[in-house]
Amino acid sequence: MPKLNGIETTRELLKRSPGAKILILSLHDTRAMVEEALSAGARGFLTKESVTRNVVDAVTEVHAGRFYLCPVIAHFVVEAGFRRKKGLEKRGAAAVALSGQERKVLQLIAEGRITKEIAALLDLSVNTIHAHRNHVMAKLRIHKQADLVRYAIKAGIAKL
Repeated sequence: MPKLNGIETTRELLKRSPGAKILILSLHDTRAMVEEALSAGARGFLTKESVTRNVVDAVTEVHAGRFYLCPVIAHFVVEAGFRRKKGLEKRGAAAVALSGQERKVLQLIAEGRITKEIAALLDLSVNTIHAHRNHVMAKLRIHKQADLVRYAIKAGIAKL
């Protein structure tokens, strides 16, 4: 998607239609991506690898008001639940919540866009883009732009 990724689209759709039941179909299957999608309000998550085997079940479950996670990624949610229950969940980069605007800026940086270009695409000032990048880096405790790009790819915010 050229302007919004699936998570941002989910948030936008739910703002416009709070009762929408959203099922994410993604190439990415990282824990951070799954957690972010569910936090954004998605009711289900399928990977493109599992779609042919699981799409009917996923649509049926989500339409009925239940959640659906394909077997490939269900373990992320189960593991996170056990860690939280045991008090082992640590505040790390994957647990940090980025704002929608910060996420968009991070995605565009990881796609190789320069600050001026990002500012023009998002209709913001160059200074605002710098501020968003600095906030993201501070939240993630990342100090180099290369590490920022690496994080975005690993978290499924951007692709290679």
